[in-house]
Amino acid sequence: MRTLVYGLLIIVLTVIQATFSNLFGAYTSGLNLPLIFAFCLSMVKNERSGFTAGFISGFLQDALFGTFIGMNTIATSVSAYIVGLSSKNLYKGRAVITMMLVFIGSVIFKFIFVVIALFTGQLTSSPQYIMSAVVSPPFANIIISPLIYLLTYRIEDFFDFYFNLKY
Repeated sequence: MRTLVYGLLIIVLTVIQATFSNLFGAYTSGLNLPLIFAFCLSMVKNERSGFTAGFISGFLQDALFGTFIGMNTIATSVSAYIVGLSSKNLYKGRAVITMMLVFIGSVIFKFIFVVIALFTGQLTSSPQYIMSAVVSPPFANIIISPLIYLLTYRIEDFFDFYFNLKY
């Protein structure tokens, strides 16, 4: 049940991201809702769940929007795993900590994505463009991250309360 809900949520977030990017264009160019969800899931549950959500959402983004299958998959899953590892010993109830971890994870995601794109020949731009591609999109992600973290926390709390019955 939990897997089905998370899978549907990843699909819904991908559709919302595609819709907003078509409607608002440059204002949402750095916003990556499935990536933020993978980060929040790795913060709420554990790094393996975040890795799995990152793998599924990255593969879905590669299949729908990418030109090279695997770039989003690798970058999303690895960065979600790193965020999950780094958030193990942190109190994650505060929005500032969530925003900080999403910012760091987004920078790691963009860095991995740019490195893969450079090695595969998909990106042949100037260093100024590469730096702006790595640094500016994480700021868009930190704005929406507390809302997605709250959604993920509430879903996880719901499943723990109603489906993990202890007698």
